[in-house]
Amino acid sequence: MESGYQTLRRMKEAGLTPPPGRETATYRSLMAQPGLAGKRLAGIERPRLERPFRAELEQIEAEFNRSPTPDLLTRLKKLRFREKYDSEDNTTYLELIQDREALSKLPRHSPEFIAGDAAWNRKIMSLKKNTRKEFIMVRDNYHLFRQDPPSLLWDQRPYEPLAVRPDDFFPNVPCALLDFQPKAMHPLLRQTGAATSRAGDMSDVMLRFWFAHSLLPASKAMDGVWPGFGDLYDRCPSLRDPARGGSPLSDEGQICARAINQQQWGEVLEAFVEWPFRPSYAQLVGRLVDDHDHDDVDEAKSSAQGSVAAR
Repeated sequence: MESGYQTLRRMKEAGLTPPPGRETATYRSLMAQPGLAGKRLAGIERPRLERPFRAELEQIEAEFNRSPTPDLLTRLKKLRFREKYDSEDNTTYLELIQDREALSKLPRHSPEFIAGDAAWNRKIMSLKKNTRKEFIMVRDNYHLFRQDPPSLLWDQRPYEPLAVRPDDFFPNVPCALLDFQPKAMHPLLRQTGAATSRAGDMSDVMLRFWFAHSLLPASKAMDGVWPGFGDLYDRCPSLRDPARGGSPLSDEGQICARAINQQQWGEVLEAFVEWPFRPSYAQLVGRLVDDHDHDDVDEAKSSAQGSVAAR
């Protein structure tokens, strides 16, 4: 919601309003709560994740109020318990995010930080598997949003989307809108082809691996690119600098592969290119592309075997 209110502010400054009848449900919800505009919400209010059961809960509550039955009551109790369980998880996520943010403000080598970092990681590892996975998503979303500017272009949008109808498009077929925003390229990314250092080509291969293992902590993702490369994690200072989108915490408190920003990737690439033990382009392709292709083949075989078994 905070991202939405920031967008409304930008729209107001630019004199923009959506055409009547083209307001999205999100836009209407934001306009209905003007008192929240300008307030810090992310990291203060509990995160609220979209859940399919909520729509059913509202429907069952309405039906039960009109005509209560034992079956409706049984289902209503189950859904309300699910809502209570979800609320407790959201409270846990908020506390963990706030603790992580507070630790990020402490000197990295202070006793308070070292003890707090270890305690925070113990809390993460004590979570149930699915709860931990969901928290990682919440953590990354918050981390990307709180950067200055926010890492995602969505959180920098100049206006809210417009509601559309199927007959707005011709031909009336499924389609997607691509938004290209040209920008300056890191000098190393221009190094492509046999007559160069091939840093740009290496970046493409590394990113292919990176996106296939997007939940790994950045140091482990670096080590996965080539054994020993993870030891250069501290050669990329922005990965630990909160002011530049990093995190000083260890293990589960590190930023993960999918959450690094453009500048951080530039530092990772620079560290790799300057590394005396870096592999050649051919060696890198042989390690990463072959491994990735084998993973794809294994996944395809598993899917095929599952389909045969289901027949």
